Amino acid sequence: MQGLPDGIDPSKPPKNYRDSQSRIDAREWMEAYNKEYQGMMDRGAVRVAKPPPGAKILGTTTRLEYKSDNGVFTKRKARMCVRGDQQVEGEDFFQQDLFAPTLKAPKTRLIAGHS
Repeated sequence: MQGLPDGIDPSKPPKNYRDSQSRIDAREWMEAYNKEYQGMMDRGAVRVAKPPPGAKILGTTTRLEYKSDNGVFTKRKARMCVRGDQQVEGEDFFQQDLFAPTLKAPKTRLIAGHS
């Protein structure tokens, strides 16, 4: 991939934070982590809170990738997510509270004589 320093294999991004910080581009990975965290804070997706006694704390996972556009390196991307596989329905979430925002394609109209 053009634009990455020699010695970096874009097909093998770091597996986790510790791995990212042992690489030659550790500073850039830290910036990617900070950008992801700040974006979550700006959107109100997370807030710092003290859990009540006995609360189950769900784990998190991070996906790290080298992003490119037409074979040219563009950025390092860190995506932090809650481990949904650790949730229990009725305890951690309720079916009626689930939603998946998606874009809907605009309705199209066929005009006579056109397909």
